[in-house]
Amino acid sequence: MLPASPLPALVGRRGEAEVVFGLLDGVRERGAALVLRGEPGIGKSALLTAAAERAVARRLQVLTTAGARAEASLPLAALHRLLSPILALADELPEPQRDALRSAFGALDGAPDTFPVALAALNLLDRATDDRPLLLVADDAQWLDQPSADVLAFLARRLESESIILLLARRDGERGPFADVELPELRLTGLDAPDAAALIDAQAAPLSPGVRRRLLDEAGGNPLALVELPRAWVASGSDRLLDAWVPITDRLERAFVARLDELPPTTRTLMVVAALNAGGSLAETLAATSLLVGAPVTVADLAPAIAAGLIDADAERMPFRHHLMDSAIRHAVDVGERTGAHRALADSLADDEPRRLWHRASALVGPDDALAAGLEDASSALVARGAFDLALTALERAAAASSAPADRGRRLIRAVELAAEIGRFDAAARLLDEADALTLAPLERARAAWQRHLLTDRLMATLPQVRVAVGLADEMAAAGEPDMALGVLTSIALGGWWTNPAPECSALVVAAIERLPIPPDDPRVLSSLVTIAPRARGAAVVERLRRLTPETFEDPNDLRLLGIAAAVAGCDREAFRFFDAAVRGLRAQGRLGLLAEALAAQAWCAWHVGRWDAMVACAEEADRLASETRRVGLAASTRIPPAMLAAMRGDVATAERVADAIEQEHLPLGAASALAFVQLTRGLAALADGRRADAFAQLRRVWDPGDVARHAFTAPGMFTELVDAAAGTDDEPELRRLLVEMEDLTTATRSPRGEDALLYAKALLAADDEAEARFLEALHGDVELLPFTRARLLSHYGAWLRRRRRVADSRGPLRAAREAADAIGAVTWGERARQELRATGETSARRVEDARDRLTPQELEIARMAASGMTNRAIGEQLYLSHRTVASHLYRVFPKLGITNRAQLAGALAVPAEAPAPGPAPTRV
Repeated sequence: MLPASPLPALVGRRGEAEVVFGLLDGVRERGAALVLRGEPGIGKSALLTAAAERAVARRLQVLTTAGARAEASLPLAALHRLLSPILALADELPEPQRDALRSAFGALDGAPDTFPVALAALNLLDRATDDRPLLLVADDAQWLDQPSADVLAFLARRLESESIILLLARRDGERGPFADVELPELRLTGLDAPDAAALIDAQAAPLSPGVRRRLLDEAGGNPLALVELPRAWVASGSDRLLDAWVPITDRLERAFVARLDELPPTTRTLMVVAALNAGGSLAETLAATSLLVGAPVTVADLAPAIAAGLIDADAERMPFRHHLMDSAIRHAVDVGERTGAHRALADSLADDEPRRLWHRASALVGPDDALAAGLEDASSALVARGAFDLALTALERAAAASSAPADRGRRLIRAVELAAEIGRFDAAARLLDEADALTLAPLERARAAWQRHLLTDRLMATLPQVRVAVGLADEMAAAGEPDMALGVLTSIALGGWWTNPAPECSALVVAAIERLPIPPDDPRVLSSLVTIAPRARGAAVVERLRRLTPETFEDPNDLRLLGIAAAVAGCDREAFRFFDAAVRGLRAQGRLGLLAEALAAQAWCAWHVGRWDAMVACAEEADRLASETRRVGLAASTRIPPAMLAAMRGDVATAERVADAIEQEHLPLGAASALAFVQLTRGLAALADGRRADAFAQLRRVWDPGDVARHAFTAPGMFTELVDAAAGTDDEPELRRLLVEMEDLTTATRSPRGEDALLYAKALLAADDEAEARFLEALHGDVELLPFTRARLLSHYGAWLRRRRRVADSRGPLRAAREAADAIGAVTWGERARQELRATGETSARRVEDARDRLTPQELEIARMAASGMTNRAIGEQLYLSHRTVASHLYRVFPKLGITNRAQLAGALAVPAEAPAPGPAPTRV
């Protein structure tokens, strides 16, 4: 037998090493994350090892962890292993972050959400870099437990301003938690022929020329194969490993198993227990093996495995030289041997209840109600931590361990609901099929039927579907679960928002909601009623919203729902306030999934109330959080608002490019709401480009009952743009017909946004002898115009006055229009006001660039928080950044604003006055 060989050296990896070493050498200037990707044995681990050695030579701290199949069910196990060497620094963190880490790692009771833990980890690492920069290494990332992977992905996106390099290695062909995370990648491929030959010759195996050529062909440039296949060939003494073609991974696993079978029985059992106890300590493995073989097992029993080159000697753990060994053992042993090893591990882990529970579940051969109850409790705790995939696994195992059909059915249905919540629709369908074979209680039967309906058509648009769903909600209410029933009806209402439900559908849902024993001012009720039936219930919702204030509600999700209700009802200022309070509360609680949804909705409200800088900041942060929390359905809500602003600033190409992309994504889904906003973006772009007929054609589609972009709920919010496109053109007759429809709708809903739009339209469409009165009524009437509406109306009024040769009178409204448009960043409308002023003989200086133009959305948000007096640490806690990242942003902000210190921020962020221009002093109407 050949002596143990080291892992493959960095033969043929000069280019890849230069990339990785370059990151390490520049860590003091800039942090980064990089994923090393490739097939098993391709050299990822060897490159990580070389990087760690380089980091030590450069006086960096190195923290390491690795994924393991057996640990994938243990939330935050990999993160705990990574942070263990620096956990003493947690005492220096703010108390909420310190407690989040302690709860996550079992030192305190409670189950924190993933993202407070992630923020705490970021600040812990930031604190550790006060001494030296850091290299973080995570091998076999495809097997990380999901919460640890979520935290590492969170960290990876925030390292640019940190003195930290994160290297992750993951296999090709494995889904795993990092399969869909967008991070820079470096893919490793097979060695070329000269390097492969050099590596196989370095093994000093007695190979004949023919065998050497065969092994080179079989290895295909895979470094681990070039090391292990010669060893396996020498050990076997024959060509039996090479008789038939098999994939390289299977061939290597076969080589490992061949060497496993040569070990003494006790050592072989040790290897089996170690494979199932991946990440566990050597003491645990020895104790479990002793129970299994019925005799004391010691470190001396490891000697044959070390001599065979299967494991590396280690004082704390017994790491396999390659994770293919772990895989090989799992495939090699039969069910009885695996079950016995799991049972022994469970019996030896009395002080580690989570791991004990998972090993007991893995050893399950029949019903165990105590185990089922424990797994169900564990699932609830995992949901609280945001470990949804692990929670689903726990529920499945709890159902399998249940002796009573009723308990099994209840746990299966909850698993179905959880699978649907996290987008695992394949798993939900499979579990539903399993539940259908049971005799379910009435409530579970109704819940199962509802989930089946959702899997069939998640938009719930047709009358038969709505009738069935309402019937299910009635069953739930009759079973004493009105909140569950309201959840079903809320889902239908949301489906109605995305589509265009028939009036009969809306009436059924409204009636079902209103007969539930739930107060009419409940935020869930208000948001559901107005999204499914804005015409029938909009006025009532507007009236109820006027009696509510953000201070009345403690739960930030209630505030989010009220924001939705107010936004759909056209109460934009109220909606913005509700969303603002919701965002603060959700930030404080670390509920980042809901925070992403609230920010996306607030971005739309910010458009209407003229807070366009806030709109872009909200949309940008929502987009980032949606990616981190896997809220893929928010794409339209987070990407369209910046595109709309791009149109208003004259960047027509960007606006139309984004609109095209969103349309391609949402057209197959029939998501009329998203398609309507696509048309708004195109209409704005056409208006900015002076193509009024094209703008009208785009916007008119939202009102057309036969068009896929028809959306009766959002069309009224686009009416002023329709007026701008058609007033005074050949399209005006069609506009006047739509005006009648708009008046009827606004009378029914009492929408403040609709009343604004009517005043605007009637002013632009009025006859000459009525026009001025209409303009003044809109500008000075009881209704407070939204800022963008007011800016445009002033511009139109000034232009109307100038065309009637009232030049002196026109300048006041035009100046006010210019200033109002500049204040909100409506560049195209500001330029139009300037053109009109030039036509009156008054020179108008160009708009002075302000902070909104010079700063990125995140820089602007940080600058405003700093200007309000918040410290860097407080800002970081709000935005889930480290204080060092906040400081780095401010470092870039100061020169952009032409200032040198924090005290000057408030003045620099104020909307600038325009440079003096010849002509009369500006006046406002």
